[in-house]
Amino acid sequence: MASIAIAGPVTKAWLRSIFAYPFVQLKAKVILGAIAATNYKSLRLVDHMGFFSVGDIPDADPCGLLCLYAMHRDECRYLKGHTYE
Repeated sequence: MASIAIAGPVTKAWLRSIFAYPFVQLKAKVILGAIAATNYKSLRLVDHMGFFSVGDIPDADPCGLLCLYAMHRDECRYLKGHTYE
């Protein structure tokens, strides 16, 4: 399990490196994100990055609902057109 925190500008190069780690280096086929339903900025960000909702878990977060998101490697637009060894 890993997490990221964003404190500055998000560039395409930064996103490419963030997604290359799980998909290329670790060879993951899918990555998941769990976000509190009250964290509107993070929900908007994962939607913008191309994640899709896979479900919600009631009472899994101190604030209530926990939203689950996923992205498959072949759907990651930040890795398309780039070759990795």
